[in-house]
Amino acid sequence: MSPDPTTSEARESRLFSLAVLALLMTCGVVLRLWQAGESLWLDELHTSWCVRDGLDQVAPRAAIGNQSPLYFYLIWAVTHLGGASEWTLRSLSLVAGCILPLAVYRLVKRWLAHPPDMSAEVPALLAAGLIALDLPSIFFAQEARPYALLQLAAVRHMDLFCRLLVQPTPRLRLLFILLGSCLFFLHYTAALLLAAEFTAYCILLITNRRCLAHPARRVLLDFAGMGLLCSLALPHLAAIFAHRQNWEEVIGRPSAWQFFTLFFWTPAAFVVGGLLLWRRFFQPAAERFESPGQQAWPLYATVSLCWLLVPLSAAWLLSTTDVARLFHHRYLIGASAAVILLATLAVDKISWPRIQIVAAIGLAALGVWQSGAIRQLAKNGAVHAERGEDWRGAVEFLNSPAANLQRVPVLIHAGLIEADELRTSDDARLRDYCLFPVLGLYPLQRTPADLIPLPWTAPWRLNAATLRRVQTVGGGWFLLRLSEKKAGKFQARLLDSLREQQLSAQVVETHSFPGLRLLRIEVSPTP
Repeated sequence: MSPDPTTSEARESRLFSLAVLALLMTCGVVLRLWQAGESLWLDELHTSWCVRDGLDQVAPRAAIGNQSPLYFYLIWAVTHLGGASEWTLRSLSLVAGCILPLAVYRLVKRWLAHPPDMSAEVPALLAAGLIALDLPSIFFAQEARPYALLQLAAVRHMDLFCRLLVQPTPRLRLLFILLGSCLFFLHYTAALLLAAEFTAYCILLITNRRCLAHPARRVLLDFAGMGLLCSLALPHLAAIFAHRQNWEEVIGRPSAWQFFTLFFWTPAAFVVGGLLLWRRFFQPAAERFESPGQQAWPLYATVSLCWLLVPLSAAWLLSTTDVARLFHHRYLIGASAAVILLATLAVDKISWPRIQIVAAIGLAALGVWQSGAIRQLAKNGAVHAERGEDWRGAVEFLNSPAANLQRVPVLIHAGLIEADELRTSDDARLRDYCLFPVLGLYPLQRTPADLIPLPWTAPWRLNAATLRRVQTVGGGWFLLRLSEKKAGKFQARLLDSLREQQLSAQVVETHSFPGLRLLRIEVSPTP
């Protein structure tokens, strides 16, 4: 009996798809691992400080940095099993980031594949490729923070949500509630994703009820269950909200244009939205449900649109009204996969296979160009040429005999807004928090009295106690998280301030590290 040519072609097509997926996964892994051993930067050093000591210290240290403790408990376990290093601290983010393209590929396949055809392969591979090369996704995969894990968990939760809508089971409902709660406790801004799911269900209830198998009362119970678990964080959320003005220093008020440009593929949302409106109002009713694919596409398109636009709109409104400045890549990273899924859903609506492939190649080329990841790697030998803050190198220098010979104190300006509270507070935990860059993975070998945090505003104006300490030992080191230009202004203002205090000061040594500046001054009373 001769082999069935249809089966043989399907097998060859499947093998080709797997080979392309393997190539995309390899590319994604290489880009994410390329700089994973570099020095931690400020936010990551908060993570290293949170997990350095006992388990009882994790939650309060995470809380003072406005973070939920769940991610830090996981990192604490990893670092206490495998030792603390840049790689172990970033390990969960690296794993999540490397798995993300595969998770997105499987999501698109499940949404669009209708055996025995292979029609979902092109959009699924396109989605995997775009997320593998996505520069923000690469950045967060290399960062010892919860955002890459949140991004992966968001993809899995949206997958659960869609499966629950069409084929609800008690197991899926339980997983949906537990994973949704974990999403929230990974980072509180994930509440925007849960709001997106609820909005999507309400819209589908009005526009596409026949696709829904999950009754509204059970949906309400599922969301109520998540809400009950998430309510445990209300006291901490209230404390964070009380300090929301601090965010205004680092996150500006977004313009209307930024709504459309925060994510590169946002215009795809309007293409997909237009297709949904055309189907709803202009396509004959008899043609809307010719196949399972035509039934499924509107459901998944609606979910993807809400997944992107609800968090984006909520964050934009909260930021423009100054309720809470949330319009930032890291706070919306859970919605980033949606914008890529919308681009691939638009490609899926192309009926002609050859044109679909050409469109996919065009979008892939555009994705490679806008990402710039491979271009930067070829040009600078780094995916993120400007991302580094070399705290490791600066602390190693300060711990060396040459720098530690004078036994002078180290005054640290890490650019933490909370450091201003030290002017009126002597809280030991707040002081440690303001010193966390040199208490975590890269500890400065000085006595606690010789580590002095400087405030956020006017850091060159030293208080009386610091002035006495600097004058007693004849000087000090300044570790500044400033650009070269700003460090020059700091130096001039510092010397002027010391002269106002009747002190003679001069800068005798300076060193530059990526993102950081070191300077040593000698001080003596004015003759």
